Amino acid sequence: MVSSIVGIGLVGLGDISRKRYIPQIANSEHARLAAVCSQHESTFDRLKPDLRCERWYSDFHELTAQPDVDAVIVATPHQTHAEVAVTALSANKHVLIEKPLATRRLDALAIADAAKKSRAVVMALPWKQGPIDELILSVMRSGVLGKVVSVRMVNGVNGPLYRKAAHDPDWAFKKRSGGGALLGHGVYGLARLATIVGPATSVKAEMALFRPKRSIAAADSVVAMEVEDYCLMSLEVSTKQEITFECGWTHGGPCDMLTVTGTDGVLMSPGRSAVFVQGHDQIDDAAALKELKFSLDDTNKLASVRASELTALHPPTTVVDDFVDCIMAGGAPTANLDRAVHITEQMTAAYESSAAGGVRVPLTTTFAPSSGLSQELFTIGDSDTSQFAASGRFR
Repeated sequence: MVSSIVGIGLVGLGDISRKRYIPQIANSEHARLAAVCSQHESTFDRLKPDLRCERWYSDFHELTAQPDVDAVIVATPHQTHAEVAVTALSANKHVLIEKPLATRRLDALAIADAAKKSRAVVMALPWKQGPIDELILSVMRSGVLGKVVSVRMVNGVNGPLYRKAAHDPDWAFKKRSGGGALLGHGVYGLARLATIVGPATSVKAEMALFRPKRSIAAADSVVAMEVEDYCLMSLEVSTKQEITFECGWTHGGPCDMLTVTGTDGVLMSPGRSAVFVQGHDQIDDAAALKELKFSLDDTNKLASVRASELTALHPPTTVVDDFVDCIMAGGAPTANLDRAVHITEQMTAAYESSAAGGVRVPLTTTFAPSSGLSQELFTIGDSDTSQFAASGRFR
């Protein structure tokens, strides 16, 4: 990309565009909003004062054909991501795709195929990890955890917003969205797990609907749920650790807990903080943790840190600026497409597994981990467990 200003076409003018993309583009030094696309011109008219853009299209094919549109942001309903992304890539436009990448495995593979044929930069959300995730990787690299025994994550919220003013306010609760809690929210947790453990080889899952009738205070109504509001997944990796993931719209509020158990300690990350413990003993390698900005308690048995204490080490940037930087520098986004394709396959396999009674479903896609973690951390010794009464692994 030669130009110092990237012309962006924004497809979709829903909540995420209003809250994230429109202000981020407006505040970017190297991006401008060239054109927008939405189904309803009334939405464009309502947002026009904030857009700084005069061109609206109802057909995304027209938008992607514009010569001054260098890049396209896909912020449409989940099930339409693939069609818009493939069209943009076929026109050699750089593409940023909101999460989830797609609602079907074949759609994800179609995006990947279009990307291979294009010269464009593709960024597939969820975005790169924050300072706490960088810290977790640093702790694992330091060796204070020892070898990784298991990784568990709970990732939940109360549920998506009911968009009262939207043209389709309850779509997230209906089958037309492509999926429920796993597809709409669990994708964040799976992205974090993928960063730590790399690609999975198989998935098994069970899903449930705990609240078939969901009260919506903002609309003074009750919505009949058509998708799952809870999912429990087991991911198998090549090194045989047990990776457990739980997500849902059943937690009454934000709930984000990542636990990495090692042979020498346990690292827990509740929300935007991290805590390291070493059983009931004093922490052996306190110096290594202090170097990573952990604070130790008076007994030297517990070390903790908050994300706010790490901000100076990891200056914040926006999704749009990161995307534009990759375009201008010709770099590869941290939120890479191969990982997003693999996470999409994990989710579709989870739905397949649950529908079949919780059977384990093999995965065929993969990606190159960017964590920089040594494979030695995940090597758990002799794989021959025949001398044990059990299989040596819970399934």
